[in-house]
Amino acid sequence: MKIVFHDQAKTDLDKAAAFYEQQEKGLGREVYSFLAKQIEQLPDRAGTHLFLGHCYRAVLKGRFPYYLVFYQIEGQQLRILAVLDGRRDPRRNQQLLDKRF
Repeated sequence: MKIVFHDQAKTDLDKAAAFYEQQEKGLGREVYSFLAKQIEQLPDRAGTHLFLGHCYRAVLKGRFPYYLVFYQIEGQQLRILAVLDGRRDPRRNQQLLDKRF
C-alpha cells in the first residue's frame, strides 16, 4: 500500500518538529523520526483503527503517544490527512480535519 500525504499533513509534521526543537535541541528530529516511522508502519494495520465517518484515527504508541494520525484508504493508497496533537482541543482538531476532506 502506497502512503500519500495531504499537503497540510506534511506541514503538521514540520510544525511538531519545530515545536519540540524549541523545547530542547535535537528533540525536533526525534519527534519527526518517531512520527515518520509510525506512519511508515500504518499500512500493516490500515483499516483497523477507529473510523470517524470520513477517516480512520490511529493513536500512536511510544515516546510521543499523544499524536493522532488521521487517514483514509483509497484503493491501494493510504492517504494521510493530518498528524495532530491529541492533547489539543478536539473541536480545533475536528475543524482542521473538516478543511482537509
